[in-house]
Amino acid sequence: MVASPDTSEHFYFITHSNLVVTHHEEQMNGEPDLNELRARYLELINDILPSISIARGFPVHLNHCFGRIVLDNLFQGCWYNYLTVGRVAAYKQLDLAQLQQAVNIAQSLVDLPTAHIVSLNNQSLQWRREYRSS
Repeated sequence: MVASPDTSEHFYFITHSNLVVTHHEEQMNGEPDLNELRARYLELINDILPSISIARGFPVHLNHCFGRIVLDNLFQGCWYNYLTVGRVAAYKQLDLAQLQQAVNIAQSLVDLPTAHIVSLNNQSLQWRREYRSS
């Protein structure tokens, strides 16, 4: 019996702000499905990241904190400046490319050392301070 190869490849490119720029995951049809990406985003934000946060020594433990970190780093600023706050969940306002990037960032928090989330969290908090002072 031959094991089937893993068709998922992760490529992380870190910019000066530690933003994960790209991650490529091959899909059977070549196009990511919006509902699958939304489900993966929610799984990462609501389940996986909170469940590993204490053991990994993350600076945050609650799902809304992970959402803040991911979305702020996606937009390179406080996400309130880019999405409508209110009735529709922020992740549901993302287009396909933005949602894929958000999933990539969230996955990087799982895959990369704890120093990565510390850096992205600190950057997010800095953007929040700037947002509040403007």
